[in-house]
Amino acid sequence: MLGSRNYIEKRDFMRMAINCPVSYQVADSDLTTKSGNCINLSARGILFQCDDKYPEGTELRISVQPQLSISPPFNAKMKVIRVDWQGEDNSYCIAGTIEMVG
Repeated sequence: MLGSRNYIEKRDFMRMAINCPVSYQVADSDLTTKSGNCINLSARGILFQCDDKYPEGTELRISVQPQLSISPPFNAKMKVIRVDWQGEDNSYCIAGTIEMVG
């Protein structure tokens, strides 16, 4: 059957695994823009790895820069929904919902 999935997926949109730079900044602030690495992206969410921890509910402006120059950066505002410590890498994985594109 066309479109059927071989796994159980509870999300509305599938995640696309990507490995590219992401820059981020607390929304509506003058804080320094920082950088991390995007792990995956979907129509409504993002997961990226960085050195900073933010409380749930924090709004961030993000810019995902694809490795290929034929793809423009993806700019959006996101809301943090989960933060996981990655002890082996001394970093955090930030999961969030995409609130506004552009």
